[in-house]
Amino acid sequence: MLDERTIMVVAIVAQVLMALLALALRRSQREFAPGLSQWAAGLIMMSIGAAITLLNAGSLARGSLALSNAFYLSGIGLLGFGLMRFLHRQPSVQRWLLTTLAFFLGGVWLSASADQSPWRISLFMLQQGGVALLAIQAVFRHPDERGLLGARVIQAAMVLLLLAASFRAGLAMLNLTSVRLLAGSPVVWSFLGAVSLAQILTTIGLILMTGERVQRRLEQLASHDSLTGLLTRGGFNQFAQQILATAKREVKEVGFLMIDIDHFKQINDRHGHDIGDRILSAVAQRIDAGLREIDIVSRYGGEEFAVLLPSSNAEQTRAAAERLCRAVAHSRFDVGHTQLAVTVSVGFTSARPEQASVEQLYVEADQALYAAKRAGRNRVVAAGQLPGRIENGIETGQQKQS
Repeated sequence: MLDERTIMVVAIVAQVLMALLALALRRSQREFAPGLSQWAAGLIMMSIGAAITLLNAGSLARGSLALSNAFYLSGIGLLGFGLMRFLHRQPSVQRWLLTTLAFFLGGVWLSASADQSPWRISLFMLQQGGVALLAIQAVFRHPDERGLLGARVIQAAMVLLLLAASFRAGLAMLNLTSVRLLAGSPVVWSFLGAVSLAQILTTIGLILMTGERVQRRLEQLASHDSLTGLLTRGGFNQFAQQILATAKREVKEVGFLMIDIDHFKQINDRHGHDIGDRILSAVAQRIDAGLREIDIVSRYGGEEFAVLLPSSNAEQTRAAAERLCRAVAHSRFDVGHTQLAVTVSVGFTSARPEQASVEQLYVEADQALYAAKRAGRNRVVAAGQLPGRIENGIETGQQKQS
């Protein structure tokens, strides 16, 4: 026959199994699953507390009750602490310990009299409900992950836990029916089942989120350059296609830049490839810092960078190109005990999206880039600009109207 004792035994077994699963996941995916050790420890602590209650069901003395409460409350505290860490929060160890201790001391004090049982139960439910609310809030505060399937499962589990805790606390305070464990009440059966289901769902959500984090990292490694952190050529082309499709619908021009570090081979030959890599990474940071949030930039190959500027006409594209060229030229890059001056050449083009593809924009900007190289480097050249009309210095670009 299914009663609360059977449900408690099933819940204890489930808690132990989920704890082992969480520990295994933590061991294999340490970078992506912070807090799972505390989550597993919390499940074990709660299972021990439930086992003490179950083994002393006939005569739960004050000492056994206090010990059971200590494990149960400590378990809830560890569950909450681990969940906050997993959800990218930085919980204070001291604060969580003090809060758990306060709940425990309150439970011991309220255990002195049977008349205080509703208050003791409500205190425990307050702790569970508080953990659930904090978890829901933590998911909402992380926009990059709150849409993930695992995050939605965790939120659903926390809502279930919050409702179960509120329901049991409300019945305890109203004294409508017995809500003590092993009291033979259907309310207790329902509560135990809801809590066990919430813990199982949360563990499943943690597993799903860990897998989704791993998948995101793999996708990032595939689409981002490991040295500079910028998009790779393939990742850039994928995003560029989406931007051009949007620009076509909105009938807006786009700008395209090709940027090349001047004399980069000489830098590598003179200072070594380690210094060359540092220069490459530093220039990438300068370029990225000089762009808008809607712009995309990639390491297109070697020491070349490609930039796509949505909603930018020819004049705005030229201004962006000159700004980036000037920003690099005015910087100094640390090389051992000295500083190295580095410059870049920039070729740019702009077009209405229905008139150009990513490949066409690249070809036009690349031709302009090599025109800038032939004209002496450290300058900006527009696609189609006549080589004979390219002026000296960074201030060049499209020929200004007289």
